[in-house]
Amino acid sequence: MIKRSFCYLTAGLLWTGLAFGEIYKTIDQNGNVVYTDEPPTAGAQPMDLPDLSVVTPREPMRVGEAGSNADDRAEESEPQGFGEFRIVSPASDQTYWGTGNAMTVALKTDRPVNPNVDVIVYINDTPMPASKSMSTRVTGIPRGTHTLRAELHSPNGQVLAVAGPVTFHMKQHSANFNRSAGSG
Repeated sequence: MIKRSFCYLTAGLLWTGLAFGEIYKTIDQNGNVVYTDEPPTAGAQPMDLPDLSVVTPREPMRVGEAGSNADDRAEESEPQGFGEFRIVSPASDQTYWGTGNAMTVALKTDRPVNPNVDVIVYINDTPMPASKSMSTRVTGIPRGTHTLRAELHSPNGQVLAVAGPVTFHMKQHSANFNRSAGSG
């Protein structure tokens, strides 16, 4: 803890000195290195410090934008952002009856999707197998109310866009349901 505090103090002194004047380095009677902005002795020479290296921060990337980080620039096959990415089907609160526990998820974006981009559909936060298509058939959905969302992923796994969530209902007729009104 003391070493860390000393490092912070030293860095602070160096920073302050660079901003406001000269820095001098001496060694005290106990062998400790001391940095100061005042000459310790007459005729003392200031330290020759290297210039500071300053990095300008980038703006954080918003969902749907691409090209603002190194991975996007390095991989030119990435899409150049999505203005709109949404779930077309199922509609919010749509109910599916008698579909054999299956449905087709249809997605839409207002820009072409690069063929290297993966489309991942999540039902109740469980990912379905990745697809390259904006239309995916999902099977084995149990009866009940479910949530669905979709994501577009770059080849390196970065989420490029998110659509949803929407809620839908999967209902199936009972095996004992009498489908013919006149039989019996």
